[in-house]
Amino acid sequence: MSGRRLILLILLGLVLLLSGLLVAARQWAARRATRDVRAVLVSLNGGPVEFDRVRLDLGLSGVSVERLRFHEPGNRKRIWLTVVSGHAELVPWKLLRGIQRSRRIVLRGALVRLRFDGAGRLRTRLPKLKDRIDLPGDLIVLEE
Repeated sequence: MSGRRLILLILLGLVLLLSGLLVAARQWAARRATRDVRAVLVSLNGGPVEFDRVRLDLGLSGVSVERLRFHEPGNRKRIWLTVVSGHAELVPWKLLRGIQRSRRIVLRGALVRLRFDGAGRLRTRLPKLKDRIDLPGDLIVLEE
């Protein structure tokens, strides 16, 4: 085998190895993002939150969540908020380091379900914010 052919085979092997490492890193990052997004949403809601999937954007500029369902605190059977999709503009690498600040959050297709009793009093148990949410410079956008 010539030296030139050996070098090409080594380079090809390195390219395949790096490609495999990138795929594995992306899968690990997606699992970590799913866990972190779930923890943040459950903390804000005060009750269970379900979603179909979390996706890291190809440009690594954000995290998208599809079909979110926010359950009433203390009642897993009642959903008070559904969102078709949500997108947080952030750098996933910062999310992986535990920095969960977003520059912009976009929620699309939000539907709030409120229950009232016969006297017109609100029966839906909404989350109670324990701490003030500080979003200086951040922007939350609701889209139809």
